[in-house]
Amino acid sequence: MLKSPTYFRTENNTFMKRTFWCLLVCLPLFANSQHTEVGIFAGVNSYSGDISKHFDIAELKEAYGGFVRYNFNDYVGLRLGINGGRMSGDDAHASPSEEWYEYRLERNLSFTSSLVEGSLVAEVNLFGYQPYNLQKVISPYIFGGVSFFHFNPKAEYNNEWVALQPLGTEGQGMDGFAAPYKRTSFAIPFGGGLKYAVNDLWNIGIEVGLRKTFTDYIDDVSTDYVSRNELIAGNGELAANLANRTGEYLGTEPVSVPTGTTRGNPLVDDWFTLMGITVSYNFLDNGLVGWRKNNRRNRNGCPTNF
Repeated sequence: MLKSPTYFRTENNTFMKRTFWCLLVCLPLFANSQHTEVGIFAGVNSYSGDISKHFDIAELKEAYGGFVRYNFNDYVGLRLGINGGRMSGDDAHASPSEEWYEYRLERNLSFTSSLVEGSLVAEVNLFGYQPYNLQKVISPYIFGGVSFFHFNPKAEYNNEWVALQPLGTEGQGMDGFAAPYKRTSFAIPFGGGLKYAVNDLWNIGIEVGLRKTFTDYIDDVSTDYVSRNELIAGNGELAANLANRTGEYLGTEPVSVPTGTTRGNPLVDDWFTLMGITVSYNFLDNGLVGWRKNNRRNRNGCPTNF
């Protein structure tokens, strides 16, 4: 028997309604891998440059920060972070096994600097990571991206901390010399870690992240000495006293060397490394408020009756 147009309209409306509600209820099944989390970082910072060539336990300084991470799926995420802390180096901590051990001891330079960094990195979870319903609770991950940071090297002199960049210890700002270096620079952060879901709301992890910077002046050391008299005439006595501190090591009057004598290595930029633990909280609903709880009740499939 032929069915009336009214019948087909009724059947079509019923089918559309069921399809709509099925998609609506099942939407969290497709979206449950996407979520946002916020967290904190606490650990240490290690600097490597002209004053400290290798990882030096004596130079580990505090580091801390916070981040927001958006997870597109179980494998890929994007993290926006801000970090703070300190970094330092001291020729007095040179190792006897170093090739330039005696030179560094006599050079006798040191510094400390604050650190403020903002970064944007992409993360890849190697095993897949999904805290929702504790589906995939542990995974190593790698990351890479870009960061922008601020530093301000200082040296202790006469029991006071003196900012070095304004002094021009390598003749910066003098005729025939480079302009003063900037105390902000870009870096390429990269590294890896391990994350673990304590439950579907909280994560903990460990992370090691290297920063390849685009400045050689985190420690205020890069190129050559300027002779003492020339530096005094151009940038003042304090700049000369902090540019060459060999006399303090030898217990003599200030030492002067000819302009152009090697002070640092301009061919290699400075690095720093952040290492520590992370704790983060998952916002699993990701805008679909309360639907993940409903999804738990319906995770075996879409309802068939409405």
